[in-house]
Amino acid sequence: MTQIAGRHRLPDRSAHAGPRWGAASMVAAAGVTGWLLAVMDDDGPRTVTVQTPPAAVSAPAEAIQRAGLVTAVSATSLTTTASDGQVTTFRITPDTAAITRPGASTPYAATSFAPSQHVLVVGVVHDGVPVATAIADPAATGPAGAPMDYDLPA
Repeated sequence: MTQIAGRHRLPDRSAHAGPRWGAASMVAAAGVTGWLLAVMDDDGPRTVTVQTPPAAVSAPAEAIQRAGLVTAVSATSLTTTASDGQVTTFRITPDTAAITRPGASTPYAATSFAPSQHVLVVGVVHDGVPVATAIADPAATGPAGAPMDYDLPA
């Protein structure tokens, strides 16, 4: 007996070569359906209102004035000790003025004042931190000197 090998017929490959849009279509349809279910109510589209929380209100700045000896000085802070022993460290900003002689106000520099020098500091307490607006040599603000608000930024 002679055996003849069977020939398998495969379908044409070109029928399977294209993209499979069926799966992608189903995923897209499921996504759109989910979105619609999320935004639709029985009464129609939902209205969503987004409210931002109110801004934190900081306390108004409180005025501060200290006279004493400079105990530490840097580009960003100046520490004074009053005659009663009270120590205050003031933050220095670009707007801090240095009054070193009568009638003259210059921007603060770390070299404007030295430790053991008597100074008068005027400023504000902002969020619990003393911030110097003007630092003066008492000789510049004495009876012949300019007032402490001389030539300060507004």
